[in-house]
Amino acid sequence: MDPDDIHMSGIFVHNIVKGESYNKVIERLVYDPETYKLFPDKYKAPKGNDVRNKIAKRAAKEFTDGMYVNLGIGIPTIIPAFLDPKLTIHMHTEIGAIGVGNYPKPG
Repeated sequence: MDPDDIHMSGIFVHNIVKGESYNKVIERLVYDPETYKLFPDKYKAPKGNDVRNKIAKRAAKEFTDGMYVNLGIGIPTIIPAFLDPKLTIHMHTEIGAIGVGNYPKPG
C-alpha cells in the first residue's frame, strides 16, 4: 500500500507492514439482526446484549453538552446510540470504531 493512500486522523503513515503470521480474530461475531430472524436454526442471536446496552445507557447519562470524549473499543462504541440528540459531543476513538456501518450479513 502506498502511504499516501492511507488516511488516519492525526497520524502520518510512513509504512504499513503485514506480518507473515498475522491473523485478525473477530472477538465476537454479530450479524445483522434480520439474519437471526431469517435463519433461526442456523444462527443464534448473541446473549448478554441487554447487559451491554444497560451499561452503555448508564454511561451515556454522564455526558454533558460540549464534552470531548475518547471512546475505547467494545461497550463504549454503543454509547452514542443512547446519547441525547440535543447534546453536542466531540468524540474520538480508535480507528474505525464509530461509523463502521451496519452489522454484516453472513458470507
